[in-house]
Amino acid sequence: MINVKYLQSINQEVFNILNIIFMLIILLLLVLAFYQLLLTIDSNIKGAIWQTGLLRSLGMNQNDIDNIIMDESQANILASCIIGCIGGYALSIVVVKELATANEMKGDYNFMWREMLGFISISLFCVYIGTKLCL
Repeated sequence: MINVKYLQSINQEVFNILNIIFMLIILLLLVLAFYQLLLTIDSNIKGAIWQTGLLRSLGMNQNDIDNIIMDESQANILASCIIGCIGGYALSIVVVKELATANEMKGDYNFMWREMLGFISISLFCVYIGTKLCL
């Protein structure tokens, strides 16, 4: 006779262990992605060192130059987040419509504003921290 409760408990333990392993892998990937972001920002700042020298020779102080670099990096990330949201939403509508057509079901086109604003704010925060660390 098969003990179903025992099999369910073992199955739940295996899923919990796999969940922990996947979370550790995701955490490692996030740390590596943030490190790559730091390297990219640092190389961009060092690559434009002549611009910094030019701005200093025009009379700007270091605080003004830091603000310009922060505004530029935030604008780049915000623009790419907006373009990515629009493109991703359009692609998701197409995929949901195709799946709904294939399965003869009604498609759901609700846009998750709260999650998207959360992702955009996390992106802007990461770029802010990364730029501050590199300046």
